[in-house]
This record gives sequence, C-alpha cells and structure tokens, in this order.
Amino acid sequence: MLEDFLQFLGFIFLDIIEIMLTLKLFSFVSAIPLRLKNIFYLSLSMVLFQVVFWAFFPDHFILDVVMLAQFLFFALIALYYGKSIKAKFLMFYAFFPLVSISLVKRFIVFFVMPLFGMPYSVVKHNTLLIYSITCFSIFLIYRCIQVFHFDFSTWRQYFQSHRASKLLVFTNSSMALYYLCVQGIDVMSPSLSGLATTTARSIIVLFYFILFLTLLIHLERYVKQNSIEAIVQQKEYRELINYSQHLGLLYQDIQELRQLLTTVSSRLKIGIEQNDISIVRLTYEGILNAEKNNAKDDRLDLTCLDKLQVEAIRHIVLAKLIEAKNKKLKVEVSIPNCIATFFLEVVDFTKLLSFLLDNAIEMSLETKQPCLSIAFLDQNHKLVIVIQSSTKQGQNDSQSVFATPALKKRDDWQFDLRNVTTILNRYDYLTISSQIHDGILTQLIEIAKPD
Repeated sequence: MLEDFLQFLGFIFLDIIEIMLTLKLFSFVSAIPLRLKNIFYLSLSMVLFQVVFWAFFPDHFILDVVMLAQFLFFALIALYYGKSIKAKFLMFYAFFPLVSISLVKRFIVFFVMPLFGMPYSVVKHNTLLIYSITCFSIFLIYRCIQVFHFDFSTWRQYFQSHRASKLLVFTNSSMALYYLCVQGIDVMSPSLSGLATTTARSIIVLFYFILFLTLLIHLERYVKQNSIEAIVQQKEYRELINYSQHLGLLYQDIQELRQLLTTVSSRLKIGIEQNDISIVRLTYEGILNAEKNNAKDDRLDLTCLDKLQVEAIRHIVLAKLIEAKNKKLKVEVSIPNCIATFFLEVVDFTKLLSFLLDNAIEMSLETKQPCLSIAFLDQNHKLVIVIQSSTKQGQNDSQSVFATPALKKRDDWQFDLRNVTTILNRYDYLTISSQIHDGILTQLIEIAKPD
C-alpha cells in the first residue's frame, strides 16, 4: 500500500515537472512573462484537476483525455495573461507548445524508438520512459527555436495582411484538428484492433509533423521578409531625414550668402559714391576674413558630386556622406572626371554602393579617429570606385570585410549581402574586393567597360 502511494506521489511530481516545462516553453514562445511561482501554482492546479478527474472518472482517465484538458487549460492561461493580444495569436501561443511537444514525442515513440527494438506496444507501458521522452521533446523544441532563430513574439507586429491572418488561422485550426483526430482515435480504440489504432496514430503524426513544420517555416519566412522590409524602410527614412537636414543647411548658407552680398554691395556703393577708399578697403578685408573662416569650417564640400551625372547615384552618395558627417566622421571625396554611366543598372549599383559605404561607416565608428574617403576614377578600360575607412586596432591584415563579425550585428546585413551576391552573379564584368591593412579598410568596385 505504501509503495503504491509513493509511486502515486512520484507520478504527481513528474506531472508537475512536465507541465512546468511546458508552461516555460509557452512563456518563451509568446513572450508573456510568467514568474516561477506562478508557473508552479498553475502546474499544481492542473495536476490537482487531473487527480480529481481520476478519482471520479477512473475509467475515462486516459492519456489523450489528459492532453485535451491541457489543451483547454493552456487556452485559458493564454486568454488570461495575454489580454492585450489578439485571439488568433493567443490561440497559436496556447496550442503550439502542446502540439509541438505531442508531435515530437509521438514521432520519437512511433518512428525512432522501434529502431532501438522498443515498439509502441512496449513504450506505452513504461511510464518513466514516456516522461523522459516528453522532457527530451521539450528540450529539443526549445533548442530548435533558439538555433533557427524563431521569434514568435514578433508575429503580432508583422502579420498585418489578410493572407497572413488566414494562414495563421489555418495553422491554429490544423493544431486543433490534430487534437480532435488523436482524441477520436482514442475514443474508437475499443472497436479497433491495436495494430489499426497504432497505424492510424502513426499516419496522423507523420502527416501533421510534415504539415506543421511546413507551416512554421512558411510563416517565419513571411515574418522575416516583412521585418527586413521594415528595417530597409526605416533606413531609407533616416537617410531621407539626413538629406533633408543637409538641404536645410544649404538653404541657410544660401540665405546668409545673399545677405552678405547685399551688405557688401551696399557698402561698396557707399564707398564709390563718397569716393572713400577706406570703406572699400574695410569691405574687402571683411570678405577676406570671412573666406578664411569658411576655409577653417569643417563642413562637407559637395560641389564635386556634380561630376556624377547619374542623379540617383549622386543622391545615394550624398545621403551616405551626410550620414557619415553626422556621425562625426572626417569625410573626403575625390571625383577627378565627370562620369556619365556606370555600365550597371542604376538600382543594382546604388544597392552595391550603399552596402559598401555602410560597411565603411560601421567599421570606422569603432575607431578613435573615424574617417571615410571615396574616389570615383574613370580609367581607360574600367571604372574604379575606391572606398577607404579607418578600422579599430586588432583587425587582421588582409582580412575580408565580409568576414568581419562587427558588421554582422547590423539587422539588415545578411539581407544586403544576399543582394550584393545576386548583383555580382548578374554581371561578369563586375568585381568587388576588400582588404584591411595598417588599420585602413579598402573596398574596391571595378567595372570593366564593355566593348
């Protein structure tokens, strides 16, 4: 009698641990904070419900009935703790831990354990082994989410389209249908042979395992694509703001110049009319002093950009140089000759140039004396664009910028790198190289002029 009671307490303890781990996975997936104390109390209440159900309905206390109760239990928890979240997301957060754990556990039981000589008929009678497989399944799901960078909490932000909402509703419905199918087989199991029940369960598990994995990959890809587009839009918006601010400064300079010209003209007129050479001399000296002050001014001289006769490219270079200047970089620009064409599609070249300038700015920000220089050289048989920037001490000489960990911290770095790779594959006369030497990052774009 005592041994049975201790065994009963052991099962209760294992149930509490299993539900606590599942609740922890639910909190991790949904980003709904649950304290350890709350997780314990919720797990304890669920186990107490199972004990009461077992006491009054022992003939109906089977594994799938318990799973259905957990299904409703997690739905209520999601609705209570996520009041500000839309119902379709709450249902996904509630169903995902249970369905994923069930699928992985049953997949292991039906398809992996038989490889070790333990078919389902043997495993189902080993309660401790089932608990071990369940805990392993939870750990495996947790690690897969971390390794493959699934961020389900951001889905609420990027699932705005009608198509995405329908796909999420379909995913929720498929998870609910999975539980109904499993429960239906359990209800019909007395009228079916053990082999038929096991076969039906195996088919359902395999089908839903593939379906669920496909839906998750598709949904996550949609979210990442939308998040990248949002990052790019924010980046373009920031560049537009910098460009507008610089235009405002240019307009202010023009107004100051007009006022200066008006003042100088008035003084010169007075000096000439009064035949007073001292007034003319003072005006002239004032202009010289103003020019000396302007020479000391560290403002960016953008007049040479007029030699870039492709307007879109001139604008992207201007925006990046303004960004660098706003980040306190010393900027130099060299364009000896006018350049009318770059022999690439304008969109491709602007993406390429923007990526390399972002790299240069990012690397230079880590140095004590950040600087950036860009030169457009029109040589006999090719165009060469040289982008140089300072790098922090410790960077390996000859190290490629594409292997530098510092750049990979940018949210849109991988997206931009894929674009660059696509562009390089599109033009066989285009080459890009990068090198770090003596604390200077040099990036080269070489475009051979087509015959």
